[in-house]
Amino acid sequence: MPYTVHYDPSCGTLYTAVNGVVDFATVAAWEAELYGAVRALPAGSSFQVIEDLRGYEVSDQVLAVHKELREVTPRFYAAHGFVVGFFKLYEETPPEPTEPRTCRRVVHLHHDAHKMDRYREVLGTADESFFADVDAAREWLTSR
Repeated sequence: MPYTVHYDPSCGTLYTAVNGVVDFATVAAWEAELYGAVRALPAGSSFQVIEDLRGYEVSDQVLAVHKELREVTPRFYAAHGFVVGFFKLYEETPPEPTEPRTCRRVVHLHHDAHKMDRYREVLGTADESFFADVDAAREWLTSR
């Protein structure tokens, strides 16, 4: 399967990964599964996210599909009260929160270490960061 969604209640972390080449149906199924995983949590609870795109290469995707995929998580986070750097990057206004559960922290993973270093420098905050190394990402997340 080209995507994974898993919630770990022991640390309150939603882990999601997308890899390979995806299509519109896969993007829609992934988005539905993200929302479904969090809706299973009690209302009023909070969670953090590891978003892993280490096996996803933009140049391999159909451009329209990539554009849809890259908007899924920013919308998802905003719905849960967390504004990611994506909105700053594209100078967009995030939508208002609509969900009764709160995202408190996000870490993004991608195999392009240079890109992640640059994003961390430009977009990183105390609650959002970017890594190429999964162990460094988990360490950052657990140290918060």
